Parts: sequence; C-alpha cells; structure tokens
Amino acid sequence: MGPLRVPQLKRKLALLIEHGHVHNQQALAAAIGRKPATIRWWINGSAARAPETIAEDAVPVVLAVFAAALPDLDPAQIPSLLRGPMEDLELLLDTGAVPSLMRLVENEAQRDVGELIPARRARRDLIELSEPPERPSDAVIQRGHDFRIAFRTRGRGRFVVALQSAPSGWGVVPCSLDGDAGMIHLPGLIKGGLTYMKERVETGRHVFVAA
Repeated sequence: MGPLRVPQLKRKLALLIEHGHVHNQQALAAAIGRKPATIRWWINGSAARAPETIAEDAVPVVLAVFAAALPDLDPAQIPSLLRGPMEDLELLLDTGAVPSLMRLVENEAQRDVGELIPARRARRDLIELSEPPERPSDAVIQRGHDFRIAFRTRGRGRFVVALQSAPSGWGVVPCSLDGDAGMIHLPGLIKGGLTYMKERVETGRHVFVAA
C-alpha cells in the first residue's frame, strides 16, 4: 500500500477526539499503537519524510480506527475519504453521532416486500409469461440501466417517504403511493405512468427503504 498522504492530517485525527471516538491524544495514540511523538512526526514530517504522511506499516491500523468511527461506511472508502477534503470526513462523523439509520433498517426492516424491476427491453421475446418471474429483494443492476422499485405495504396512511443509502451516504428518493393496490413505487408516477431511475455515478451496494 505504501505511506498514506493525508492532507490536514492533524485536523482529521482531532475529529476523532471531538466526536468522542477516543478521549484524548494519548488514547488516540494507544488506539493506533504508536507513541504521541510518532503521530506528531507524521503530521510535521522531517528531513526524510514529507509532512502529513502516515507510515506504511501503520496505515492498516489507522484505517481501522476511522472505519470503527464510521461503521456505516464501506471500509474500502476510508482511504479516499482521508485523502479528500476535511469537511467530507467531518460531515460523516457528524452524521454518525445520531443513532445509525442503517442499523435500524437492518434490525427492523421487512426484506421480502420489495422488488427491483428493470426497464423492459426494446424487443419482445417470442413468448411472454403470464406471471412475472420472482425477483429477490437483493438484486443486481448495471450502472446506467433504468429500473424502478415497488414495495408492498399494509400501511393505511396517506404519506410515504423513500430513502436510498449509497456508499457516500443517505438521500431521499421520489415515490408515489398506490393505496388501493397497497404499493409504494420508486421513483413514482409521471403523467399517470410509472417512471424509472438510473444510477450514473456510484457503484457498490445501494439500499432502498420505503415507509
């Protein structure tokens, strides 16, 4: 992997203390398994070492400390997060200060009520099934391909909300409720018809939630 260059390293390490993941500088050094003087050396550099650079043999444990502070983030995203703007890290740590929505979803969500539906192909098959094939709640679709999602619901309310968890965080997804059919459609209706969406940027695991 090599040494890890981390712009604003001092500030990014301090964020772990400010957000309560470690109590102080000594506890931070203990979590990383290095002396405080070694961490200061990473921050300030020397004649033989560029500043703001984590030594190669310490990179895995530093990444693990940040991964523990951001349990909802894919650990593979940690290196690029540390190389990026300090504000991005601060925002994710701020979000993590509240109870984890992903943990709530994993503990409470019904996983057998959602269906990912790819857009139909332009050509028609020689035969057409009278019943659509079953689609698992965990499905794969390629980036840039159109799809929609339908959730069955027993709720009797008039208002619904849908959320998407992407590798970079949570966002709101447009949705529509068909109360008569007991269905929530993502991204919903346009001019009376079901519409589709596509992911153009982020690969990886995406979770959709509706209630």
